[in-house]
Amino acid sequence: NDSVFFYEKEEIISRLRLIFKLIGHDDLSSIVCQIIKAVEDKDNYFIYSAPLIQKIYKKLYLLLS
Repeated sequence: NDSVFFYEKEEIISRLRLIFKLIGHDDLSSIVCQIIKAVEDKDNYFIYSAPLIQKIYKKLYLLLS
């Protein structure tokens, strides 16, 4: 209830889902690059995200939740 967006949260999330659905694509090259990076990376991370739009969506979701 402390969020400025508390009452608009569901509307914002539904609009973001629509936007990401419209601009989403099935290009797997970024996912393949992340898999290669995960295998070859000396500094292993717990989570690798791809494509870029997923990273953006995740950050927005965390910001609004």
